[in-house]
Amino acid sequence: MATTSILAVPGIRHTTPGVLRGLADMADRNGWNADGIAGYISHESGFRANARNPTGAAGLGQFIEPTARHYGTTTDALARMSGEQQLPFIEALFRDLFARGVPSSPVDYIFGPYGREDLVGASDDTVIDRADSSDPAEVRRYNENAGLDAAKKGYITVGDLRGSMRSVLNAAHGHRVMVPPPSSDDGLLLVALLGLVFFGKEFFG
Repeated sequence: MATTSILAVPGIRHTTPGVLRGLADMADRNGWNADGIAGYISHESGFRANARNPTGAAGLGQFIEPTARHYGTTTDALARMSGEQQLPFIEALFRDLFARGVPSSPVDYIFGPYGREDLVGASDDTVIDRADSSDPAEVRRYNENAGLDAAKKGYITVGDLRGSMRSVLNAAHGHRVMVPPPSSDDGLLLVALLGLVFFGKEFFG
């Protein structure tokens, strides 16, 4: 069934009709939940295409530099793109992240961007990262995402991450925005943009 409306998560009402249409088409093509994708974008950037993070992440999906380069672009380039131009990169990312299975719940769409798609369906008390871990990479991830540990436990759990995503989805209070009808040029534009993404991935990979 074609997606005709998307949950009115924070920031989505300020985006363009092209982003709404593109998000819906992306979800329909891949069998994804459009509310889950919208929640992820809202969680990461509030639907601000030019969003930049002090860590260097950029764009709607807050790609870090290694991720951006993997998909044939850079964070600087993403920050200069429109929201519509960024969507194919988000689609390519999610195709890779959820190649083994699509989350059944919108809240679990947050695990892909976090880099732990293996946690889809995990129990809420599963520990993801600890502040006192012997693994420096885990400590770094904890420090970068310490805001998720609202209770100051010293570690981040699946429940913490789901709760953060759930608060974004609940902020819509059940309201939805309508997806504009497709334009005759949308298909050609998407093919061109996806071609750039996958050509770039081969070229830079």
